Amino acid sequence: MTAEARAAGWAPTVWVATEEHDGGASALRRVLARVRPSVVIAAGGDGTVSVLVEALADGDVPLAIVPVGTTNLFARSTGSPRSLTAAVARAFAGSAPVSIDIGRFRATLDDGRVVERPFTVMVGAGVDAAMVADTHPVGKERFGWVGYLQGISASVWRNERFAAHVALDGGPGVSESAHSVVVANGGLLPAGLVFVPGALVDDGELDVMVLRPASVLSWVRLGAWFVASAVRAPLALGRSLAGPTVQVTRARRLVVAFEVPERAEADGEDLGLVSRLEVWVQPLALRVVR
Repeated sequence: MTAEARAAGWAPTVWVATEEHDGGASALRRVLARVRPSVVIAAGGDGTVSVLVEALADGDVPLAIVPVGTTNLFARSTGSPRSLTAAVARAFAGSAPVSIDIGRFRATLDDGRVVERPFTVMVGAGVDAAMVADTHPVGKERFGWVGYLQGISASVWRNERFAAHVALDGGPGVSESAHSVVVANGGLLPAGLVFVPGALVDDGELDVMVLRPASVLSWVRLGAWFVASAVRAPLALGRSLAGPTVQVTRARRLVVAFEVPERAEADGEDLGLVSRLEVWVQPLALRVVR
């Protein structure tokens, strides 16, 4: 990276290491307080990016992503280069950044503590949280995103539902018996799958997906829906495949109150057991070089 910066005629690079207590957000803020970089380059995955967004949100310093994480979903959603060489070259090419949305959540944990921070990809409870919690670190490190199949399989096998009250944009809300409630900023998954058809990172809204598979057949239909999304089948076809198993809607803000505390995750990080989840969008709050 240093060689690429020198070749492009840039000033010396300031390196910021991640920190265990907050992933490097505090260290980045200290740097931003004394210098104004032309770009901040995040070398990592979705978790690393979401940590740095805390320091960059609503600012004018753009972010470039060098995708070296497990899934790199945010890099995919923003159209950032997938190869390391191309990503580094693009970061120093002086390309004009674009503005995109980020999400923000406030989670009330079962012990009363409150966690609030931004997210770039998704936050939710159910199969995605179980996937994060049940995936062995060795499998994730060795097999990349394929390692998550272990956690997904365990969640599908249990097929446990939870009771929650979901309110969108200040409305009265509805009671749900769901396997998953996921709030997404973008809609992509690994292997070309589309998690939320039509989800965009610059539309000023969040996409809310509720999954309610009740049987093995329901899971099969749900799998067919994901496959249809991968081959870019019409949205109507995807809905006919999924039936009532999937509900997708959009909102700028929502509140999910769990009858019993449920495990939740944000951008691939296990949040633990959560009793209440408040989520909202920050439109066009992040500048990204892609």
